[in-house]
Formats: sequence, structure tokens, C-alpha cells
Amino acid sequence: MNDDDWLCKLMFLADITIHLNDLNLRLQGQGQTVLELFEHWKGIASKLDIFCRDITTNTYKYFLNVKAHSNRFTVNRDELQKYVEALKGGFAK
Repeated sequence: MNDDDWLCKLMFLADITIHLNDLNLRLQGQGQTVLELFEHWKGIASKLDIFCRDITTNTYKYFLNVKAHSNRFTVNRDELQKYVEALKGGFAK
């Protein structure tokens, strides 16, 4: 728990999991058409670009745990962006 880099990754994982859980719940809703499901998927795919910009600018509006951590420690933005880019690649497939 004394490794700042590990804590930052943990905070990021907690934050991104919130967003992915939200998508999961939206996809499980009953009575949705394929078009509605596609819109949910397209929404999170678009948000990933916003998430990258959020990390680049050190705003962390969508990563509240990382924001709280960034007040005390240095955040490795490049690594967080790498993870978001990997998610974007997964959603693109």
C-alpha cells in the first residue's frame, strides 16, 4: 500500500469499473431494440475519447478516485492513457 504507482492503478481500475458497470446495466435492460443497445455501446466508445482528454488535461472529472489520489501523488498519465487506448481497441473490435 506504500507504492504510489500501484495505488494510482487501483484508483483508475475502480473508476473505469464504474463506467463499465454502468454500460453493463444499460445493456441488460429489458425491451430494448438492437438499435438502443448499439447506442449504449457507441456512447461508451465515444466516452473513451473524452476519458483520454480528461487524463491528458489532468482534470479527472470522470475519474474521481484518481483525482483524489492526484492531490497527494504524481499520476502516470501516459500509463492511464495506454489503458484507455487498449479499451478503445477492444470496443473497436
